[in-house]
Amino acid sequence: MKRLLCPTILFLAAACLPAWTFMIDTRALMTPGTDELPVRKALVSLENGLMDTLFEEGHIFFNRSELAEVGVERDDGEKFLPLHLARRAGADWLLKVEIGTESRISYEFFRVAPARQQGTGRLDDGTVPREPGQTEEEWFFRVGTRLYGEILPLME
Repeated sequence: MKRLLCPTILFLAAACLPAWTFMIDTRALMTPGTDELPVRKALVSLENGLMDTLFEEGHIFFNRSELAEVGVERDDGEKFLPLHLARRAGADWLLKVEIGTESRISYEFFRVAPARQQGTGRLDDGTVPREPGQTEEEWFFRVGTRLYGEILPLME
């Protein structure tokens, strides 16, 4: 009896924890003529930091990412595309992340249904200080893990 009781209690405790589904929409801006590789590495590192944290917390996620030129804005139809895709794919939450020039990261966080913006924010060298000897990819990974901490209080 005791052998069954402990695993049963652990299973029930785990079943009570909420597991959300997230869509991560990442957009990295680059100036025309810039080498694409460092920008792509930054984008992948940030996504990896965020996705590792989501996975460790037991959440489900999927992503969509793109590289875009500075000054090229999404048209009105494209602005709502991530929310539409998130809804069609069954996501509970949408996190839109934009990596700007000079390592400035901005984000918008949405509840998918009903569609409602939960919050916005920015991260940069001032909010996530670089550690001595840290590579650019390591810093973007840390920013990705920090993003989860930023959106956690916004989830109702």
